[in-house]
Amino acid sequence: MSQRTHHIPLSTHKVKPQRGFTLVEVMISLSLFTLLSAGVFASITTLHNISRRQATYSSVLALVIQEQEAIRADGYTAPDVRYTSNSAGTSEEKELSVSYNSSGTNAIVDVTLVSTFKVASGGHLVTVSATYIYNGKSTTIETTTLINKHSST
Repeated sequence: MSQRTHHIPLSTHKVKPQRGFTLVEVMISLSLFTLLSAGVFASITTLHNISRRQATYSSVLALVIQEQEAIRADGYTAPDVRYTSNSAGTSEEKELSVSYNSSGTNAIVDVTLVSTFKVASGGHLVTVSATYIYNGKSTTIETTTLINKHSST
């Protein structure tokens, strides 16, 4: 008696589908995630720096406007030391700083305020300029107004 062995052809075996990702798919996904993360981080850093620069600019501009309004509030009494009839005009200088917090303990930038008074028709031109250095770049903000006997509060 011969024994029969049953041979099942290989093509009839059901292959179970593999689950998971191949190493190549995982590496490509990690590479894309890394590139996107680096781009997002760079954007956040850039936006933070722009925000700090703008905050500093706004703070210095507030100092300029405050100085201009203080000069206007002092009153106009020509001729005097400030409002001379000399065409070269006069100048006043102040050293201030912009701070991180309200107590003024952490200075961001040092500011030089210069107020210039020049004779103009109908009064004096008052120019207040502030110069400061932030991140190695010098910036100047300047405002000009006409002050005369009708200007003071």
